[in-house]
Amino acid sequence: MGVLWTVTTWVLQALMISITGAVVLYTVYIHYQHRKYAHLPGPKRRSFFLGNLGEVIENKTKGIYFLQLSAKWRKEFGSIFVVHLLHNVIVVVAEPAIVKEVAFNNENKKPETFAQSLGWMFGQRIGGRGLFTETNHEKWSMQRKLFDPAFRKKYLLGLLGIFNQCADEAVNYLSQFGDGKIEVKMADVCGRVTLDTIGKSTFGMKDLNVIADPDNKLTKAISYVFKAGSILFHNSIIAEYDPRKAMRELRNNVRDGGSLIRKIAKDAIFNRMEEMKRGEDTPNDILSFILRASESLKESLNFGLEEILDEFVTFFIAGQDTTANLLASTILCLGRYPNIMERLKQEVDEVIGDKEDITQNELNKLEYMARLFKETLRLYGPAGGIHKICAKEFIACGFRIPANTFLMLHHQAMIADEQFFDEPDKFDPERWINEDRRRMYAYFPFGLGPRSCIGQNFALMEAKVVLAKFIQRFDISLVPGQSFTMITEVTSKPKDGTLCYLKSRKH
Repeated sequence: MGVLWTVTTWVLQALMISITGAVVLYTVYIHYQHRKYAHLPGPKRRSFFLGNLGEVIENKTKGIYFLQLSAKWRKEFGSIFVVHLLHNVIVVVAEPAIVKEVAFNNENKKPETFAQSLGWMFGQRIGGRGLFTETNHEKWSMQRKLFDPAFRKKYLLGLLGIFNQCADEAVNYLSQFGDGKIEVKMADVCGRVTLDTIGKSTFGMKDLNVIADPDNKLTKAISYVFKAGSILFHNSIIAEYDPRKAMRELRNNVRDGGSLIRKIAKDAIFNRMEEMKRGEDTPNDILSFILRASESLKESLNFGLEEILDEFVTFFIAGQDTTANLLASTILCLGRYPNIMERLKQEVDEVIGDKEDITQNELNKLEYMARLFKETLRLYGPAGGIHKICAKEFIACGFRIPANTFLMLHHQAMIADEQFFDEPDKFDPERWINEDRRRMYAYFPFGLGPRSCIGQNFALMEAKVVLAKFIQRFDISLVPGQSFTMITEVTSKPKDGTLCYLKSRKH
């Protein structure tokens, strides 16, 4: 008994010493971080350990997310300022010249924590090391060069038939609600039509058919991934071990959802490979590009099945989410501003009329719609900025920025500044009639530099077809009382899901 008591005492003492040592080291590290960035302006830290985290959480409960809060801080502290979140330090950059310098410098890498939060979730591989999550620039650039041809205009124009088909299926589904009396959550419908479109047009998934199925497991799996991605990015340790029931359920749903997404991807890949082996004619789509690229990358990057799945999942999820959020946010703005809705309706009626298929000729003539999307992306773009780790120390606006600093190039802070946009709070598509040099490097909804979004032209073309079909067939009005704010789950989206009433139009 005496020996057991002695051993137990030693263990407890060792444990206490370890805990005390860890706390001391953590305290020293936070003090080091505070001193390292003490020369930069920024909001006052409310707590030594928490930094500005308490204020961030407090504002989030009021519906003010970090993007909006940091845009407010920009007006108070200037174009360069620092934010402390526990031991993490974010230097916010909202100056076009510095944005350009950082974004186009290939030595500056995407943060590893950002890649990890979307690459692997709770032990489940999701995006792995795809184009969106790969942080090694040399490896990433080799992959990007091989996939670029799949997003050129010539290829995209060949997808117009599928864009029209999926948009028609969405219109047919919505026609059951066309009496103007039933609430429709258009964000969900936009999510399903974009998921169906990207599945059929780029991966040959002919039997996906999720538009008329609000309860399909794939859509839910993707929503779990985006919700978890946001939590992991900001609180990875807490998210991994939070014992609360809601977090336990989310972890299980993400693991199951990630497994489902990759299984669907694997089935599509194996089906295409079998078709190729049999010598059948296969579409020249993104899936074919991925499979051909895998042969080229097999030796140089050890590119195997898991890496092929990474690329599939990256294109599949990112392509669906970006376009869906753009459509949902645009419809929200149209409902909010009836005069803009009428102007768009007039253009759609003049350019498309009763035509069933929208061609390249009609797309080119939808000039007001193009300006409408630009303005929506300005105020409600899916991404609020670009995240980088600076490779070397540099000077920004007179301030020394240490090497290996986490930088947030803040798109949302600059689009709300009169220095770059006249009447920035006004929703005005007409501001895009003429180019304005002030906007260069202040407006980048699809990113900047070599890592700008590879699918931006795909997203805009698909969005034009879908919105034109919606406007052609329905009068759309918003359900009163809903919020016009955005929530952030990796990307930004309408908080209430763009609740609408639809009334069928007569032609």
